[in-house]
Amino acid sequence: MEENQLIFFQELLPSAERTALLYHLSYLCLAKFPKLERVLRECAVETQNLFASSEALLQKCVDTSNQMVSTLFPRLKLAVENNENIQATSSLEKAREWIAEMVNRVEEMVGRYEKHNRSVSSCTSDVILEKTEAEKKIAQTTKEIEALEKVREQNIFHTHLSFFAALIFLSQSLEHDMQVRRKLANKKTERGSIPETVHLSDVQKYLYQIQQTLLKHNMFWKSVLVFLESLKSETFSNEHFIEENELKEIVLMHIDLAQENWKAFGESCLTAKRAFSLQNKDAYNFLEFNPSSLSPEEWKRQYDIVIADLTRINTAIGAH
Repeated sequence: MEENQLIFFQELLPSAERTALLYHLSYLCLAKFPKLERVLRECAVETQNLFASSEALLQKCVDTSNQMVSTLFPRLKLAVENNENIQATSSLEKAREWIAEMVNRVEEMVGRYEKHNRSVSSCTSDVILEKTEAEKKIAQTTKEIEALEKVREQNIFHTHLSFFAALIFLSQSLEHDMQVRRKLANKKTERGSIPETVHLSDVQKYLYQIQQTLLKHNMFWKSVLVFLESLKSETFSNEHFIEENELKEIVLMHIDLAQENWKAFGESCLTAKRAFSLQNKDAYNFLEFNPSSLSPEEWKRQYDIVIADLTRINTAIGAH
């Protein structure tokens, strides 16, 4: 296998940890937005499951490669050397079965990544829509509050025009002022119930980064698929020569080459597996609490910790 084949970009190696931190930040920033919290929680759980499935499938690829290298190819070589055509054919059929299973599972993984990326994209759109609607409500309510406060100021001004005028209109003015104050209090309460959107732009940024990671992982699985098809072709390229004794050396040479490439494939999968492995098994425990229930102090404490961890990982990526 060429050295530049099946390269897993260095920046993806801590991607499981980094993605969990990005979800944690997003979750914190969506406090007071219960609908978005629920959608993000669903995306985070699916990403966690997808990474765990990826790790398991890569281990399956490693195990199958090891079986091919340590058991199947030696038996195949021995069968070819001893002109045991039935045994050789049987070994090749077993290889065909193992490879077909891997190809099917990798194809399924590609489909799962594509579907999940659409879900994360939809979540991002929901955040943008919620941000726009909340900002419109804030602007409208603020405008109404300013108008009511101006009416109150005018009422106060009129009650000071003259003592006698104030006596004549006192009853009407007091009643009107009470109505204005009630409306003003209601509007201020309404304004206070609208969550601040200051962090929603950050959530958009974090979700975009998660999408980019998912896209790169999907590209990786597509490359695995390409290499499996290549290895499959290489493994069976000379099976029709098995019964030709005079071509035995050519068949054995191709078996050795296929064996080397399967070994390299297994080693590459073992390296890539690190990208999907969570060092911190509690990385998604944040989903167990409601960010809206946190005190401002606890919210800030968690936010600062996650930002520090994310900065550390990004710095480590940049150092490579």
